[in-house]
Amino acid sequence: MPKRPDAMSRHVFPPDDRTGECDEWCAPLHLFQERIAHHPLAVFFDVDDFMLMGGWERPGRPLLILSKHGYTRRYINVDVAGDVWRYIAPRSYSDRNPGRYVRLASVDDALVRLNLGEMPWLAPARFGHTQRHDRWCE
Repeated sequence: MPKRPDAMSRHVFPPDDRTGECDEWCAPLHLFQERIAHHPLAVFFDVDDFMLMGGWERPGRPLLILSKHGYTRRYINVDVAGDVWRYIAPRSYSDRNPGRYVRLASVDDALVRLNLGEMPWLAPARFGHTQRHDRWCE
């Protein structure tokens, strides 16, 4: 069976001696933040809210930096040019294909996927609320 192009892709991690300062691993998130600066949901986007989960090297394509939002727990996958990608899982766990990434059509798609509109509920003190409002228990 011939290998699919994604079979050569691999998960990579930042070096162990990384100091935690902003470097090439967080630069894509900063590029994305610049792209959304005038978007209404930009007020809820903070690079410091994201955890670095690694990178995904794909032959012939830009490195993707995989980050997870600390509050919404949603991923954002940004390449070194600031473009955002969505992961599509294989059809089944027995599939040898590790899944694939497709570029999102717009920054709106990326922001909606992050659920940033829930930030006032998830981090109330940051957005001027004194108490966390639990919308499920009223």
